[in-house]
Amino acid sequence: MSRLRGLCTVVTGCTGNSATVDIFGKADGADVTGQRFKKVVLTEIATAIRHIFPREYQHASGESRWDANTIAPLVAPTGKHSSAHVSAFNRFCDALILQQLLGDASETLTGGAAPTAVALPADQKIAKDFVSTGSAVDSGLTVDKLLEAITRFEEAEVWGQDVEEMGGKLCIATNAKVNATLKRQIESGLGSKFMSKDYMNPVFDDRGNIKQFLGINFVRTELVDTGADGGDTVAYCPMWVSTAFQFNVWEDMQHTIDTRADLSNAIQFLTQARIGAARIEEQGVVQIAAVIG
Repeated sequence: MSRLRGLCTVVTGCTGNSATVDIFGKADGADVTGQRFKKVVLTEIATAIRHIFPREYQHASGESRWDANTIAPLVAPTGKHSSAHVSAFNRFCDALILQQLLGDASETLTGGAAPTAVALPADQKIAKDFVSTGSAVDSGLTVDKLLEAITRFEEAEVWGQDVEEMGGKLCIATNAKVNATLKRQIESGLGSKFMSKDYMNPVFDDRGNIKQFLGINFVRTELVDTGADGGDTVAYCPMWVSTAFQFNVWEDMQHTIDTRADLSNAIQFLTQARIGAARIEEQGVVQIAAVIG
């Protein structure tokens, strides 16, 4: 199963060449107490349309017709082709989600003629050398960076008790090296902060991987984007509120088995799908840069 799909707002049954999400701006009313003849002032609520375009997925593999006696176990739920196709599709879903979390979204403003690209704002990015106090210093994934991301979510009012009670989740995607740098804080001088009850003890799985910390759901995937930055290798970890990102399904994963006459009647295993994803609220996504090498 996709590791990230369940941590988004999922919409199924999509049709057409695109899906849209209405984005409404903030509106504030006025206190008119004591005014006997209150003048009604109309204000227009800023509205934008976020576009989600489907991506067509396809993966095919095959077997010689002479292996027909082994076809049944190969296509069984735990068989070679079924397992490989499901895994490949799940990786495609995760890669698409990671790409769209930090990449450009497509948006049309009220009255706009054509969609424009909307990049993740600079103030939604936490630098590799971020520290809460003192001189900046390059570091991996730290408690300070996690707390800073949470603070930005809370200040934007996209995360809190009300969102959580409605089923929202706070999530971060990391890779093995990022997790290792965070776990090393237990053995360092920062270990007291990491394990302090003031910050809520982390929850580990049976393999020692962090599952949850500070209310954040940790998901490990080696598909997290990495790159060179000033001589360092940096992982760009997306942290997001599940309600701020949408995963749309036009047609979910479908398997077909056919005979290919053009290939000596070889047996073809084909998986297809149409899916799309988009960030629908910039304030609900933060990119954390973590040094891993």
